[in-house]
Amino acid sequence: MAEDRSLDEFADDAAEDAESNDRPANDGTQAADGEGVDDGEQGEASEGVNNGKPVDEGSEPPLDPGETDPATSTSAWTTGGAACDRCGERVTRRWADDDDLVCPDCKTW
Repeated sequence: MAEDRSLDEFADDAAEDAESNDRPANDGTQAADGEGVDDGEQGEASEGVNNGKPVDEGSEPPLDPGETDPATSTSAWTTGGAACDRCGERVTRRWADDDDLVCPDCKTW
């Protein structure tokens, strides 16, 4: 099994991606040399674009955070180990199975 990684490791990458996406995209109204291009059809170039990002015509509006279920944990990790709720074996990682935290051997996969 691959070693677990912290979500913090990915947060920096996501922040960098967001910063690069915040830069305005060249939508055809600016030439490569920085000079403006006037082809008289600027409206068509921005069609289907919202703030430089493509618009998905079939997409649903974003959900209100109050309407979604909160995320639930699927496992628990304990430095010194903890007893499996079913067999009592001491393990560092226990998995959620129904309302119990169990060792990998007791988990219904």
